[in-house]
Amino acid sequence: MDNELKPNTFITDFLDYAALEPGPIVWHKFAALGMVSALMERRMHLGGAVGETSCVTWPNLFIFIVGRAGSGKSRIVSKIEEMIKEHNNKMVSEHKIILSSDKMNGATFIEELMNSYHPTRKQSALWLLQDEMGVSFQDFGAVTFTTDLLKFFDCPGEFSKRIRDKHEVVNNACVNILAGTTKTFLQRFLPSESRAEGLVSRGIFVHVPEIEKVDRFRRSRNTTDNFALYNKIVNSNIPRLLNLSGDMKETKEAFAYADELSGKYYDEQRKQPEGSVLDNYFARKSMQVLKVGMCLAASEYSKIVEKRHYEIADEWLTELEPNMNSIFASTDMRWNKQAGADFALAIPFGQEYACTPGELIGRLKALPGMYPDDPTEITNRIALLVDSGEAECERNGNGEIIKVWRVK
Repeated sequence: MDNELKPNTFITDFLDYAALEPGPIVWHKFAALGMVSALMERRMHLGGAVGETSCVTWPNLFIFIVGRAGSGKSRIVSKIEEMIKEHNNKMVSEHKIILSSDKMNGATFIEELMNSYHPTRKQSALWLLQDEMGVSFQDFGAVTFTTDLLKFFDCPGEFSKRIRDKHEVVNNACVNILAGTTKTFLQRFLPSESRAEGLVSRGIFVHVPEIEKVDRFRRSRNTTDNFALYNKIVNSNIPRLLNLSGDMKETKEAFAYADELSGKYYDEQRKQPEGSVLDNYFARKSMQVLKVGMCLAASEYSKIVEKRHYEIADEWLTELEPNMNSIFASTDMRWNKQAGADFALAIPFGQEYACTPGELIGRLKALPGMYPDDPTEITNRIALLVDSGEAECERNGNGEIIKVWRVK
């Protein structure tokens, strides 16, 4: 029990319920964590004097469930959405959890956030709960979307923006995200500025590259126990969590442990190249541990953050880092949508005009912007276009690509 969550509380009940759902357990853990975070909204904070809400930590989280298509990530998000909507159907308007619409753009996102304002809670709380985050990135515009999210990570007391020639203001904003997406989508659409410093360090990316058969093909079953757990979460656990409010407190041991972790992350940050993705990630990991620790405490219906909450938070987040590296610390992430389009257009059309990978590097260098010049990476990108049918290539006896041309 020293380093575990208490049983029969919000997250443990959800994990019991989700045990028969497809997908790896780590997805279920962070989906439950995202649910707690969104339900806490902006009602509780850590730090600062009583009644003082500046220079405090809020528990909102940006969680992305990352995996291949058909791996089950949408299923768990859909189950949570089902629970929230059933809760909302039983509540009067001021007690409902406001979910974002399925279709958003730059203007409607801010408008939805403004319209979510709770007069009694004195906050604008919007939960982006989507089984495929790509919808928002594409319809909103990746750069605009991520730029706004960077500001909402700290729950600003006031956010202003000009929309359709009108100056709009959002008061006491709280944005939470729980969404499914794929590694390929992130590589194509996440703006480069959000990789080095931005959404990457503010988001929690729960990436599982290979799904075990037992996880992938497990199917939910309507058992009596699961039906009872579902009802308990909707009718008891959610309302109980919503009744929590006010200042959260750390125990002395928790405060000391968090301070120790801060030094540890600082050392990790110094090991990374300056300006790299993980350099900025470790710079904000302390904040993520505080936020996750608050949610873990609240999941036990407590306003006291204990040392074990931070220990679990650190353990859960550290578990994600190797697979997060496979997305964000690779050179693949330098290929945003524009770079991918430039790369394809740099390949000559027609076999008679085929070029070598080396010649292609020269063509890319003539373009504005910075593009990788690693021959291995170039040939890997060519192979992707060949696989998609956009290009064809000629290989030598060793199977290496020696010439490439575009076919469409």
